Amino acid sequence: MNMRDSTSELTIGTAPPPRLTALFIDFDNIYISLLSRDRFAATHFATNPVAWTSALLAGGLSTSAIDNGGIVPRRRMIIARVYGNPVLKNKDRSSFAYVRNHFMHAGYEVIDCPPLTNQLKNGSDIRMVLDMRDWLEHNPRVDEFVIMSGDSDFVPILLRLRAHDRRTMIYGGLQTAKSYTSLADEIITEDALVSFLHKSAGRPVQKTAPSTARQIPTDPLDEARREIIEEVSKIVEASDKPVSMELLATSVRNTIGLKRTIDTKWAGHGQFSVLLAQALSQKFMLSSTPPYMVWHKELHKEPAAQAEPSLAVDAVKKPNNRELVDVEQTKTSDEKTDSSDKAGPTPRPLIENILQITDIPALSSRYYQRLFDLMATEIAQNGFVFTKTADNTAQRGKEIKLPVDPEHVQSILHRIRRHGHWFNEKDNAMSLAQAFRDSVISECAEADFNLTQAQQKSLDDWFLPVDSDQQASLDKKDSVAKKSLAKQSGEPAPKDVAV
Repeated sequence: MNMRDSTSELTIGTAPPPRLTALFIDFDNIYISLLSRDRFAATHFATNPVAWTSALLAGGLSTSAIDNGGIVPRRRMIIARVYGNPVLKNKDRSSFAYVRNHFMHAGYEVIDCPPLTNQLKNGSDIRMVLDMRDWLEHNPRVDEFVIMSGDSDFVPILLRLRAHDRRTMIYGGLQTAKSYTSLADEIITEDALVSFLHKSAGRPVQKTAPSTARQIPTDPLDEARREIIEEVSKIVEASDKPVSMELLATSVRNTIGLKRTIDTKWAGHGQFSVLLAQALSQKFMLSSTPPYMVWHKELHKEPAAQAEPSLAVDAVKKPNNRELVDVEQTKTSDEKTDSSDKAGPTPRPLIENILQITDIPALSSRYYQRLFDLMATEIAQNGFVFTKTADNTAQRGKEIKLPVDPEHVQSILHRIRRHGHWFNEKDNAMSLAQAFRDSVISECAEADFNLTQAQQKSLDDWFLPVDSDQQASLDKKDSVAKKSLAKQSGEPAPKDVAV
């Protein structure tokens, strides 16, 4: 069977037939991806689908993974469907419930996919796969399937489409798995889409040097790795002395952002220190014992070993800091049994494992519960705007003399949102804590660390708010502990703070 394709061999003097294209859009996947990077681009994507759809059909958004000899195909869209959650979510006027009419006016068939789980998962990806499978046998034959989603769950359908000799185009964000992008004939990168959305709205975009060669999509992890290493090199070379690894990690996260650091698990290396050890230039050195430092061979002297542990270790093992996790007291009953009944080294405690896998803030149970309460109050009163919510939550902490790092709040909010939670004025400390806990469980599962029921109960104890009687007991214990520490150090006893 000959495939209808504008790139196929043609008789001289005849116009190539249009490539029959089917377009399937997972609205929430694309919108959330854009929203975490650029609110303007996300809003323009949701409210003006005519502009970017026309550019997509004209070949102005995608990068081809193969050389078609410079031929730009003519496309005819014979099916266009957009899938999204029709339930109203907070006050975001660009969410699917508000903008579905824009897609209808642009000629799309709107497929409503209401939530199926407590985490508001709507099953749109399953609906899309089923519809694509049906259209494989459609008459006339569909030449090309466009999947506007960065979800690697579509890998099986891409394999099926390739086996049926169909062309494919997908959307690829920074977090999109290489196993997904490698199967597509063309890719719409997040950068290309954001750039077009700004340009089509008359906003200035950053100009790049023209290139005559066709650009092949790069591995997002390689891009993240390059940016991280460049930033580390710049910081260390600009310093007049060795730089602590913890300070480096914090500075890089603040400069590059969570999307390229935490979300990529440090460019696929899992830990910041592992990334540096494997990718940093040989001009730089890393200490293998505390305090963990990075220095330039020619610019700095090797730091002397010290007995004082670094803050990164302190955050896990220092029991006197009431706002940080005391790992040794968080062993589950399963772990305690294993350590006594089995030969060999004692397994690492649960919390230490989770901190290493997820890189979540190493905060105490009491501190997390205070933080969720502050976040819920801020969202209820002022709505949810990512950076503003984080900054205002930190300010609320200062008002009650609770030290809150805005970066910690951003890390928590980002994980809650990435897990599929839509923030709204009805959020409370419990709903936020549960969404964060579920995100941590999923992140552990992605790292092949599946938590037992007992371990998940430990997470409940760590994150979820307690009832009023337990709260009063915790407040009393905190007050007694602080006064005892003050008495031992000779400092005046601190006043109790109501939270």
